[in-house]
Amino acid sequence: MTPAGAYWKDDIADLKSRALSVLEQATDAPARMTARQAAAVLSGIVGHIARTRTLDHAQRACAELVRFEPVWATSFGRLPNRNGYISEDVALVATVARSLLPLAGADALRAALSFWATEDDPAAWQRVAAV
Repeated sequence: MTPAGAYWKDDIADLKSRALSVLEQATDAPARMTARQAAAVLSGIVGHIARTRTLDHAQRACAELVRFEPVWATSFGRLPNRNGYISEDVALVATVARSLLPLAGADALRAALSFWATEDDPAAWQRVAAV
């Protein structure tokens, strides 16, 4: 976790590493939703937050969900908060992400959220959202 006051996007190597599977092409028919498919589904809520707030708000919400271990230990029963307050952005992304958890599994879902937390190239967004 980044220290208080530090810009959350200054150190995103952990998120970039998790996001790699979104850009990989599946070679066989998986029994679960792939990370790329999960990222495509999440594109709607990420885009909504980026349009109504900012891209930074959308990406930060995704990053906070990926990095907050209690999210994954409780199947989204606990969400990251700031001073006891869960941001609307986190709540919106978590609602959609929670519905994908049984379909994609935690690893693919974390990869998808990591992709949206770190990707800045609109061309990559379009390729993933078009799945």
